[in-house]
Amino acid sequence: MRNPLPPGSRIHEYKIVRVLGTGGFGITCLAFDRMLDGWVALKEYFPVAVAVRTDDVRVVASTEGRDVFSWDIYALAAVSYRVLTGEPPPNAPDRMPDDCYEPLAERVGGVSTGWLAAIDHGLALQPDDRPQTVTAWRMTLHDSNRMDAAEMEKLLEAASKGDADALARLRAEADAGHSEAQFALGEAYFALGETYEYDYVNANGELAPAAYAAAVAWYHRAADQGHAVAQFRLGRMYHEGVRNDHAATVAWYRKAAEHGLAGAQYQLGRMYEYGEGVPPDDEAVHVKLAVTWYGRAADQGYAEAQYSLGRMYQSGCGDSVLQDVKESVAWFRKAASRGHVEAQFELGHMHSQGTGVPEDNEEAVVWYRKAASQKHPGAQYYLGEVYHRGSGVPKDAAEAIACYRKAAHGNDEGYSTKAQLAPGGMYRTGNGVPTDSSSQSLVPESRLRWRSDRAIRPLGDICSGRRSDEQC
Repeated sequence: MRNPLPPGSRIHEYKIVRVLGTGGFGITCLAFDRMLDGWVALKEYFPVAVAVRTDDVRVVASTEGRDVFSWDIYALAAVSYRVLTGEPPPNAPDRMPDDCYEPLAERVGGVSTGWLAAIDHGLALQPDDRPQTVTAWRMTLHDSNRMDAAEMEKLLEAASKGDADALARLRAEADAGHSEAQFALGEAYFALGETYEYDYVNANGELAPAAYAAAVAWYHRAADQGHAVAQFRLGRMYHEGVRNDHAATVAWYRKAAEHGLAGAQYQLGRMYEYGEGVPPDDEAVHVKLAVTWYGRAADQGYAEAQYSLGRMYQSGCGDSVLQDVKESVAWFRKAASRGHVEAQFELGHMHSQGTGVPEDNEEAVVWYRKAASQKHPGAQYYLGEVYHRGSGVPKDAAEAIACYRKAAHGNDEGYSTKAQLAPGGMYRTGNGVPTDSSSQSLVPESRLRWRSDRAIRPLGDICSGRRSDEQC
């Protein structure tokens, strides 16, 4: 007898008492039925020729039985091979000693290559090279029957442009329950919604709401299966007005954040910091939760979260986040190293002022230049200042004017105004630039204003042959 269940073992409501008898395919035991409160005979299917029970009472193939199971899988794979090709697979003896088996993917088209590979696996020449259980092979077939990532990406690209065949193929995969296909359909419909919304030439604006609605529906189906990015997309769509619902936004951001998605963790931190869609708790609770979620995203290297922590420590937030300028600098530095333009600007300003770090004009210029290269108006303005004063760099009026000029054309009204005002005195006094006496004829209200159209002529004279763009 091969390892019957020991007395006292429980199978659902049955408690095994002792073995009554065995046969070639089963073991019969006396058991007590706790629900009926009586004795029953319980027969367990147990093919003793090919099965054995392990110490932890699992039933597995015996050493002698493994070849039987393996050949059963071979037979099933051989049937699949014949259905696909119209002929049986090569005989095993003919494949020895040098296996010349031709993979199905090289013979059959229009079928998932993963599924074909799973059949090839079942037809492996050596038994040990085949799946060892039907369950294992079934899982391989199930997973391999799904569209691979490269194919999905190609279909998504085509579907996002309205290709009907690509949409249909994604739909078939999505209807089969494939979460990646459901997410891809959501992405495709969202892209179509944006195209329709802004495609005024073809007057397709009225189609945008339907496309966005389809995107939400498919994102939902993927999100309900735990697809983290789909959950995040739903949060963004509810947040940004496609369906304006801040409570739903927080719920979906939280699901994605708990899956470890850094972008969702950051957005959830923002919702808590600004009190959107969250319970009306004490503000201190919101601040602590904001720091918690920012911290999780920041620890994953998410630059926006690192900058947000730097900003919060820079000014402090009551008793929840005490002001800590050194901590602020540390977070700004992490974000700046990842190219975050606002963090680069803040580091430049802190070094120029000696806030949280030793005053260092040369280091300030390094960070201002990094931010200015990303067209940050404040960094462009302050680069103009340091070149005007010669702080951390050689004094250079031409560079100063070039930087002021860029800041003046920026999208920050405050720095734009300051940058327009700054060169006025330089031109009137000839401070490093030719005197422009015509500026004296401006009306009093605008006497000190520098206008980009008035600066074109002298800048052409001053900067001829210079590459000021490289500095700011």
